[in-house]
Amino acid sequence: MKEVNQKKLKTALRESENLYRTIFETTGTAMIIVEEDTTISLANSEFEKLSGCTREEVEGKKSWKEFITEGELYELKKYHRLRRINPDAVPKRYECQFIDKHNKVNNVLVSVDIIPDTSQSVISLLNISNLKKAKMLVQKTKDNYRMLVENINDIIYSLDRQGYITYISPVVQQLFSYKLDEMIGAHFTSFIHPGDLDGVIESFKNTMAGKADTYEFRIFDKDGTIRYLRASNRPKTNANEPGLTGILMDITERKQVEEKLKHSLDKLESVVKQSIQAMAKMTETRDPYTAEHQRRVSKLAYAIAKEMGLPEEDLEVIRLSGIIHDIGKIYVPAEILTKPGRISKSEFDLIKSHPQVGYETLKTIEFPWPIAQIVYQHHERMDGSGYPLGISGNDILLEARVLAVADVVEAIASHRPYRPSLGIDKALEEIAQNRGTIYDSDVVDACIRLFTNKGLTL
Repeated sequence: MKEVNQKKLKTALRESENLYRTIFETTGTAMIIVEEDTTISLANSEFEKLSGCTREEVEGKKSWKEFITEGELYELKKYHRLRRINPDAVPKRYECQFIDKHNKVNNVLVSVDIIPDTSQSVISLLNISNLKKAKMLVQKTKDNYRMLVENINDIIYSLDRQGYITYISPVVQQLFSYKLDEMIGAHFTSFIHPGDLDGVIESFKNTMAGKADTYEFRIFDKDGTIRYLRASNRPKTNANEPGLTGILMDITERKQVEEKLKHSLDKLESVVKQSIQAMAKMTETRDPYTAEHQRRVSKLAYAIAKEMGLPEEDLEVIRLSGIIHDIGKIYVPAEILTKPGRISKSEFDLIKSHPQVGYETLKTIEFPWPIAQIVYQHHERMDGSGYPLGISGNDILLEARVLAVADVVEAIASHRPYRPSLGIDKALEEIAQNRGTIYDSDVVDACIRLFTNKGLTL
């Protein structure tokens, strides 16, 4: 019986040793068993990888101290001693530098556990060199990002989900009178110009809904100065900290230049319009009938273009062109223009020259619009039967096509020196019958709607 029990005990002991060695080998961490004199009595395969030494080279032959840098050896020995005396008195892990066979230095986390009732210790060494490098890289990236954020001219900022400023880069203090502590924690709306507040709030809502947005607006600086900013915002990708991040660009100088340019353009446009009115006045002085005809055609052409839904700028170009569309008639003798009876072919040919003459008169003036070409083409027809160019279809400017219909309708519906008015019905009949052949279909339809459905009168 005694022999059986001893056999079972040996078997159990062997199984226990095998289990222990299996754990020792498969733990994934470099491990060594160290004697009281610091000699390594057992090492696993992970330690072989870490140290560059085979088991045969270290077991019973090397001290674990040989793998520790001299500068840290004292601290590690003290740590080892304290762990043996009172394991609870010091942290379980200690970070130090480990030197392998080839003098390569790795950062490791050392854990020391005392084997009960023995003079041996189990030392685990976790290689954290790559982790340290990764942390250093992350920190370097953060440092570089912070330097970038703090040194670029644009302002980096972030808002929380309620719109309170959680971060703003220090460069804001160079551009505005506010200090950082006056802005961080404040709500963004407290800085926005009232006239732009609704738009900025809408932009904030769009960004919080997940849509990147860009918006220009005004703010009040601390000293009351109005400044213009351009914000480009994106929602935060961190679901735990909902909000937005953005870049603010100070565009005050650009806006001021734009305002000056707009003022100059407005002034130039005003001068051009005054010049056109002066030319129309010159025509009126010589031929009141033609001047009145131009005014009426201008109003009708404007109404037709508006009915067609043309842009406001196009409406103004058509109105201005209409005011002087017959300016070329100043070179036609007044007695021909006001002749009560039939005119001869040569007289009619002279009258037909007025678009060409008008074009030659206007082409040297640098209008911001193609007024000279519109005047040139207002007697052209969709089928090419017009004059003086004989062009057709879309080769004729849309503005000229509008002017052509208004010119015909006004001429037929109004009194002429050589005949009485034929009436608006006759005028509408003319353009309806020739819709799509002589006159532009869309222009004709808009003109007829104005008179038949919307009560327009001449």
